[in-house]
Amino acid sequence: MTQTRVLPSKIRYVFTRVKDSFEENGTIFISFSARLTREYPHAGFTENERIWFDFQELKKCHANCKMSGLREGISTYLLSEEVFEELVKLSSHCPKELYHITPIFEDTYFKKLAKYG
Repeated sequence: MTQTRVLPSKIRYVFTRVKDSFEENGTIFISFSARLTREYPHAGFTENERIWFDFQELKKCHANCKMSGLREGISTYLLSEEVFEELVKLSSHCPKELYHITPIFEDTYFKKLAKYG
């Protein structure tokens, strides 16, 4: 009897950035987190490998204009391997910069436009 080997689908490179604010005892706090992960899609599930993660929380009065001006919410970017590797390098030298950048990312909508348009 022969065995067939199932090869994993294409690896996805993901950058996620989160900003949230909340009030506690009359003081407003801002929290930031950023994460770089590799996703390995398999039949029916996805395995995630966290490469880098950072979390920071500070009083709003201590945040600079750049930090305060960031939009609240979750931003997720599907990246090329090359851009992902550059962000991994940046995370070891200047991790706080990852809260402020918007990387070049892959977008299936734009790929469809290029294919058909």
